[in-house]
Amino acid sequence: MIILKEIVYKVAIEAVKGSTEISVNKIEFDSRKIQENDVFVAIRGTLSNGHDFIEKAINLGAVAIVCDTFPDVIVTGITYIQVKDTNSALAFMATNFYDSPSSKLKLVGITGTNGKTTTTALLGKIMSDARPSELPPLNICLQVNISEEASKSGASGQELLELALNINQLPHLRLRGLMAIPAPCSDFTQQRDQFRQVRVLFEQLNRHGLSLDTLSIGMSGDFAAAIAEGATLVRIGTAIFGARSTPSPTDSATEGT
Repeated sequence: MIILKEIVYKVAIEAVKGSTEISVNKIEFDSRKIQENDVFVAIRGTLSNGHDFIEKAINLGAVAIVCDTFPDVIVTGITYIQVKDTNSALAFMATNFYDSPSSKLKLVGITGTNGKTTTTALLGKIMSDARPSELPPLNICLQVNISEEASKSGASGQELLELALNINQLPHLRLRGLMAIPAPCSDFTQQRDQFRQVRVLFEQLNRHGLSLDTLSIGMSGDFAAAIAEGATLVRIGTAIFGARSTPSPTDSATEGT
């Protein structure tokens, strides 16, 4: 259990009805999964509006509602928090609830013109050696810079085979597949052409004896083209939750009543 006030830190709160000093169990944006003492975040989706399910969430045990418009009926004993954007609110609340997991990630970026493949292979060796022997191999995907954009990381198509074969020999790493984020475009045919290049590389690696099973391509604006080219993973957070927005300090509130 966690105090409601703690998980709405940095959320752009506009109004509060009820107390934020209550203990809550977990956060849900699907009313069907609500249990006793949960917080229900009403999301306006493309097919349904979470605000239509506030009453259902309360009946299932929700003790707090996060919404962008207060419902017509205010239930005594329930805390209502009106926010500017429930999609953004959900992101901040999840970060607070799970103790900012992204801040604990260790990231290594490799830039430059020469030596990237060698350096990546060396880092792979270090990661494999550091992996405790009692744990299963660490699953990884290699990123391909298919559009050769200077602003993006990833191996080029020419570098990929050598790098993949080197990584595949490391005992405590398991190469699962490829990932790529091509240059954005709105034309479906062009989107497919870019993703096809990644799929061709994926198939080439498997013909060299690798057993890859993961092709992580496609985001909210081009996932249909990615699926058409064989994607096994797509990233569609924006399509589900809406575009990210960061509230200014004057918009943020940390305390309720």
